[in-house]
Amino acid sequence: MAPNTGRRGMELGHGGGGSRLDALGAPPRSSLDAHPRPTAEPVGPTKTEPAPLVDPALANCANPIVAEGTNSLIDDFEDANARIAPLEGRAGSWRIFNDRTGKQVPEHASVWHPALIPGGRGSSRYALHTWGGVFESWGVTGGFALAAPRCYDASVYGGVKFWAKGPGRVMFSAKMTQVIPVEDGGTCREKCYDVHRTAIDLTKRWAEYTIAWRDLAQQGLGPAVAFDAKSLFEMAFFVDGEDTPFNFWIDDLSFVPRASRSGAVSAIDPLNMSWGWFLQMVLSLSNGWRRHRSLGASLWSLVVFASACKES
Repeated sequence: MAPNTGRRGMELGHGGGGSRLDALGAPPRSSLDAHPRPTAEPVGPTKTEPAPLVDPALANCANPIVAEGTNSLIDDFEDANARIAPLEGRAGSWRIFNDRTGKQVPEHASVWHPALIPGGRGSSRYALHTWGGVFESWGVTGGFALAAPRCYDASVYGGVKFWAKGPGRVMFSAKMTQVIPVEDGGTCREKCYDVHRTAIDLTKRWAEYTIAWRDLAQQGLGPAVAFDAKSLFEMAFFVDGEDTPFNFWIDDLSFVPRASRSGAVSAIDPLNMSWGWFLQMVLSLSNGWRRHRSLGASLWSLVVFASACKES
C-alpha cells in the first residue's frame, strides 16, 4: 500500500486536502445517534450547520490526550451511531465531505452513519458505506477528530487496522496538528494539509488491512514534517477525484500494537503464513531425523521456512 504520489488529494472540504471535522463544531447529540430506519442503503442523515472555529491556542500538544494501549478499538459501528468508541479519551464523530462536483451518498457535510451490511459479515451487522459518481476536483472524504481541540498521543500503538471492501482505490490519512492550519485547530501557517497518507487498493471481497505508521508519507506539497503519532488530530478515508466513481465499505477500525505488519491479510489465513511451506518444513524435519541427517540440515529447513513467511 505505497503512498500515492499522483495528483494531490484534497481532503474534507478544504483546498489542500484539509478538514473541518470538529472545527465545524460537534453535531447535535441526536444527529449522532442510531439512524431511526437503518437499511442496507444509508439514508441521508441530518445535516448540521458550521459552528465557530475552535480556539487555535487549544490545538497544540502541550497537554495531549494520551492512549494507554489497553483499549485499541476506535469504532466497530455496531451501535449504529456516528460517534467513535469513547475509549482512552477518544471523542469524535464521523463526518463526510466532497468537492460538490458530483453526487454522493451520504450528502456533502453530513454526519456519516453506519449502514446495515447486506447479509452481514460474520458477527458484524453494521459498517460505514458510501458511494457516488464522478467528481472533477479533489474528490470525497470522511473521517473524525480523535480528541479535538486537543491533540491525541497514539504512540503506544504502531498503526491501525480495519476491514474493507470496494472495489477501487481508497486513501487513509492520519493527520497531525502540524499540517492543519491554525484556523482549523492546528498549528500550520503556510502550505498546509500536506497530510501523511497511504493508498489501499480494495477488492470486491471483504479483507482486513493493517497500516503501520511507517507506511504513511506526505506528498511533498508543503513543509516536510516527520510523522509523529504523539500529535494526531484527525483520521480520514478519502477518494481522489481521479479515482471516482466509488463504492466502498469500512468496518472494525482499531489501533494495532507497534509490531504489527502492514498490508492486506486474508480472513481465512489471519497470520498471513504459508501453510504449504509449514507442511514442507515438518516433513523435512521428520525425514531429517529419521534418516539421521545432521541437526544443521534440519535447522536450515527452519531458515527457509522463516524466509518464505517473511516474503509472503
